[in-house]
Amino acid sequence: MIRSRLRGAKLVPSRTYEITFVGQAGKVLQAEFDDCEISVGPSTTTLQLQLADQGALHGLLQRIASFGLELIGVSVVPPADVRDEVSGGRHLDSRSRERNDDGRGIPG
Repeated sequence: MIRSRLRGAKLVPSRTYEITFVGQAGKVLQAEFDDCEISVGPSTTTLQLQLADQGALHGLLQRIASFGLELIGVSVVPPADVRDEVSGGRHLDSRSRERNDDGRGIPG
């Protein structure tokens, strides 16, 4: 356990979050979230960003709400070493889909 000099306060490691909302983010909206990795799907947009703490997460959620976007998911992305343990050494992408060494999805 890591403690700071502030009376017993614990340092919290940063975490990577995936936040998904309804709709395809256009260029203007993508520019508003240029500090995030953005994945646009057929009916949703997912932002991925490493945040220092819960306050930063709340700030990002407020930014999303300020655009009137319908939030449908928030999740913590496990660190790479945890993903490797869970997958038994197999490669996983951020959506935890198994993939070959060449990056293509494994059928089945």
